[in-house]
Amino acid sequence: GMKRSLDYFQRAIEKDPDYPLPHVGIADTYGILGFFEFLAPEEAFSRCSAAVNRALEQDDSLGEAHASRAWIHFCYDWDWSAAEREFMRAIELSPDYATAWEWYAVFLMSLSRHGEAIAAAERARELDPLSLIINGVVGVTYMFARQYDQGIAECRKALDMDRGFYLARVWLGLGYQLAGEAEAASEEFRKAAEAEFDNPYALGYLGWGLGASGHEDEALSVLARLEERSGGQYVTPYQKGMVLAGLRRTDEAFDLFEEAFRLRSPQLVLANASPQYASLRSDPRFQALVRRIGFPSAPV
Repeated sequence: GMKRSLDYFQRAIEKDPDYPLPHVGIADTYGILGFFEFLAPEEAFSRCSAAVNRALEQDDSLGEAHASRAWIHFCYDWDWSAAEREFMRAIELSPDYATAWEWYAVFLMSLSRHGEAIAAAERARELDPLSLIINGVVGVTYMFARQYDQGIAECRKALDMDRGFYLARVWLGLGYQLAGEAEAASEEFRKAAEAEFDNPYALGYLGWGLGASGHEDEALSVLARLEERSGGQYVTPYQKGMVLAGLRRTDEAFDLFEEAFRLRSPQLVLANASPQYASLRSDPRFQALVRRIGFPSAPV
């Protein structure tokens, strides 16, 4: 779907080169591909940035484009102050733009500003109640705030809207795992991976959940599937590190997290606040990684 969207946005530009919103569409497509690491971060965010710049050259008052720039500052530049400044500018210019509120919620969540994150996600849903991704993000903000039952309920709502929305399954599995319901978590992770043909994002969570639940052989099988996928596409070392963290093979996990840091893996922006790494938080290597990423505050 992402590849098809790029084609349509490009056709729109060809029909009207002075219309800035298709450039925003291209930027956001690459921003999403980069965040979930279907493309290498450098490639995805360089293309995202180029498209944002073209949009803002045409119209600097476009809130959607400022939201896209904020996403880059957050996910790839790791510049928290610049990201928040751009999110605020986007919301000021386009206060009814649901995606700006959604992405701002993820930003706030990464900084453990949980009450603000939940409020921003709920505002996004008020503006676009039928958005699958926004409903899923509402659930994740509750999970990061350690309100697991509410987070699970919100992800179930997203799945009620579309049973095939695999991200909601991944995040529902995360909620179950954090709530201590390991078998339910593994079932959701498996469904997500099957629905997306061994999507690396889903596989990483599946392997982590299996490893954390003591299913070592199955987790290692998932790790092998990730390695196999890396032969034909970009597979972030972060997902492999996640599996090894679940298996409590922390030395190997940190080696991969270091590689993910070198590649500026956008998934690292959530690591500091994520409940799934509670067992690693006291490790000096984790603390050093957090400092180098540049988080302005410790998780609550």
